[in-house]
Amino acid sequence: MGCAHGKSQEAYSPAGIDREYQTHHQQQHHLQQLPKSPVSPLIITKDHRKIASPKLPPVGPARSMAERGSPKLEAVDIDDTFRPSPGSKPLAGMLNASQSPYSSDLDISDLPRFSKVSNTFLPTSGSKVVRVPDFNYELRYSFLTQRGYYPEALDKANQDSYCVHTPFGQDTNDHFFGVFDGHGEFGTHCSQFARKQLCDNLLRNRHFKANALKAYHQSFIGTNLQLHRHHIDDSMSGTTGITVLVRGRTLYVANVGDSRAVVAERRGKKLYAVDLSNDQTPFRQDECARVRLCGARVLTLDQLEGLKNPDVQCWGGEEDDDGDPPRLWVANGMYPGTAFTRSIGDTVAEQIGVIAVPEVLIMELSHQHPFFVIASDGVFEFLSSQAVVDMVAKHKDPQDACAAVVAESYRLWLQNETRTDDITIIVVYIDNLFDPDTGKNTENNEEVESAVGEAEDPEKLTSSAEDCPADDVERGARVGGIIAPVSQLAWRQGLVIYLSACTRRSAVKEEWKMLSRWILYFFERWMMSFMRNLELRWVEDA
Repeated sequence: MGCAHGKSQEAYSPAGIDREYQTHHQQQHHLQQLPKSPVSPLIITKDHRKIASPKLPPVGPARSMAERGSPKLEAVDIDDTFRPSPGSKPLAGMLNASQSPYSSDLDISDLPRFSKVSNTFLPTSGSKVVRVPDFNYELRYSFLTQRGYYPEALDKANQDSYCVHTPFGQDTNDHFFGVFDGHGEFGTHCSQFARKQLCDNLLRNRHFKANALKAYHQSFIGTNLQLHRHHIDDSMSGTTGITVLVRGRTLYVANVGDSRAVVAERRGKKLYAVDLSNDQTPFRQDECARVRLCGARVLTLDQLEGLKNPDVQCWGGEEDDDGDPPRLWVANGMYPGTAFTRSIGDTVAEQIGVIAVPEVLIMELSHQHPFFVIASDGVFEFLSSQAVVDMVAKHKDPQDACAAVVAESYRLWLQNETRTDDITIIVVYIDNLFDPDTGKNTENNEEVESAVGEAEDPEKLTSSAEDCPADDVERGARVGGIIAPVSQLAWRQGLVIYLSACTRRSAVKEEWKMLSRWILYFFERWMMSFMRNLELRWVEDA
């Protein structure tokens, strides 16, 4: 599977006019001929094949990186951050917050202009299904991407890319999903380059089978270096990257930037969102402190322009973002203005601490995890992780879930801003994952209530430094990620799962239980010795 961007630039106007306007004058002329009737900001056809959107007026601030020219300039034109002119109408006043994403009372006579919006694309045959044979469960997935609306760049390409590889490489138990959100003048090229090269680097990495954590670390850094050497100009352009490797029943989630992965977790009759990644932005105190040590100035636009005290941290948490997020600036210039602290590319921003080292999280799937979601920040700008999980939980088909989330994200962008970001999402349902401890699987779908509250901190899913052997802590610190040790527990859990399954199938259950305890005891002693020696070799090699 590969990434898809807009297949064409064909327009779909609400009055049925789908031909391309050649000039702005022609555009205005035809608008005068359109009837005054309700228009939907996002129209999904009955078969979910296309989403069409009218064009709306200029944009307000958001958290993407600046798109600008040479860093020698004294001022920058920051993409996604320019302020609407005083005469422009705020979209919130034009669109009722309670309106459905499928209907609107907008009068097109109130809109200054319409223009073309690229198609969005779903898999041609709908949702896809792949098996994880060693654990006898299935992954049902779908994906959707929507080009953003930028009033000052009506033909701006979709800078989001995604990839789905099922299987990933030769092992049918490995499956790979990724979303890459490009930024800057050449962001589209950067995201497409990273999408392909990262996968190639992972599969070629000699540690990929034995140590996915180390392979992820080396592959992200290697992809970043390859992009620097490529003819693509990544001085002020780059891409985020959020990827999920499904290996058996284990998820390896690697992230640079502010795209996000979320898993749904069932607790009783409630479904909670658990973040599998931490957005890497200056809102995080640890990331803010790190880039400052590298020489970055961390300021909002108001602080940079002297409207607020630059010596006082005037921003709260990301949930309190007022549209003017903290950004990174060189010591004596007004560039690069990145609103993230890690990315692939961005050679200028690397001078002030922006790095391509991923944070990696490892977790075990269980029957309590019905699905997970990967999406660009275009989804999470106005939707919390919990809101996304609640929406996906209402649909049995991941294709419908993708369409619903994109529709709501698009609607909220138009309600709160005068433009939209590119929006990309992958939804993966987990079916028939058997839990030997409870005898249940992920198809035991009792009616689940949505949980109210914020998503769980992903650090709770991983071991703390105190719980890890010294070698694991050292290696985790070296890759710059959440501590995720290569533990003997993984081997123990695998053996328990296998022996428990045998026990349930055997008529002589007590004999099997006794035998399993002895096998487990000797196997664990041997594996502890083997893994300790292997880990020492990894440390020496590194």
